[in-house]
Amino acid sequence: MDADDKQLRAFAGVVLNRASAGNMTLSVFDLTDPAPRDAEKHQDMSAFLWKLAIWTSKGRFPIGIDIYKPVYLDRWPNFTRLVITPEALRIAALLIQQPRTPLEIAEVLRIKMQYVFVFVSACHTLGLLRQSERQADAVVAQPAPRPAKNQGLLSKILGKLRGEQ
Repeated sequence: MDADDKQLRAFAGVVLNRASAGNMTLSVFDLTDPAPRDAEKHQDMSAFLWKLAIWTSKGRFPIGIDIYKPVYLDRWPNFTRLVITPEALRIAALLIQQPRTPLEIAEVLRIKMQYVFVFVSACHTLGLLRQSERQADAVVAQPAPRPAKNQGLLSKILGKLRGEQ
């Protein structure tokens, strides 16, 4: 994108209609191009998407994620290259530990919901956030015991009384 962060942030707040959105294109940055480029305007795609998600969310919850279901981080965000939002490190640490609903995150950490929503939006944009439970967190239910093939007379009678047969 040929824009610095200030321009990008202003652009993120603009409401687009279908006509204007159809006229926009993204092009790959050509590293072999000899034309001089402003270093501040050249950025990593994940950092660009992270910032754009933060600025467009404006503290709102992203569409496509159920606020009442637990979320967790698939992997830790690369905070050395990303903008760190308020409480981001604490939220990330909590979500790596175990899945929680966004409402629980705000309650446990005693922070504003908008901080949780901004972080969830940014992580969701980069594909770091998952909604379903992790396999390790699921409780494995014990299978129902099967009755023995050779049952005694008393076991058969009790089974009929219980309605098992």
